[in-house]
Amino acid sequence: MKEFIGKDPPTFMEERKHQKEEYDMEMAEFAEQFSKFKELKKPVTNTKKVLL
Repeated sequence: MKEFIGKDPPTFMEERKHQKEEYDMEMAEFAEQFSKFKELKKPVTNTKKVLL
């Protein structure tokens, strides 16, 4: 919590945007990697929809 209180809001927001971009990219890779498993079709499809 102390980390966030002391940060400049614009810098903090840029950091959060960057983290989201990284997260989205990792989740897209995850979905692609596991899309070949028939048992995981539903969760992978849901993950892809969230990324749109």
